[in-house]
Amino acid sequence: STQIGAPVKLMRVPMLGPVILALGMKNNRNSTDRLAVARLMPWFIIGFLGMVILNAVGLIPQSAIAPIHATSTALTIVSMAALGLSVNIRMVMSSGGRVLMAGGLSIIALAIISLAAIYGVLPIVTSA
Repeated sequence: STQIGAPVKLMRVPMLGPVILALGMKNNRNSTDRLAVARLMPWFIIGFLGMVILNAVGLIPQSAIAPIHATSTALTIVSMAALGLSVNIRMVMSSGGRVLMAGGLSIIALAIISLAAIYGVLPIVTSA
């Protein structure tokens, strides 16, 4: 799942900055405060862009890449688990049959696609 999830996540990332900046500017326009970068964009976006720049100019040592990657993978897994654990099952169950059916069908579709990728039916996962 991390081999498929990482490219999907990375496809969304280039749009995060402009979208967050635009929303921040829209919300800040209604305020009497001066424009401040800290109010326009969350700190993690600024940190992400900083790491991208550091990596692009070669300032991150090669020996640090593997531990950074492992930490990133672990934190992604923890954040996904946290999202799952924060789901209120009673609220989901009371949402109605259509919502439950859509959720159930999407989980089944995801499982089928994942198994097809794992067993080589889909040429998504490649061995290095």
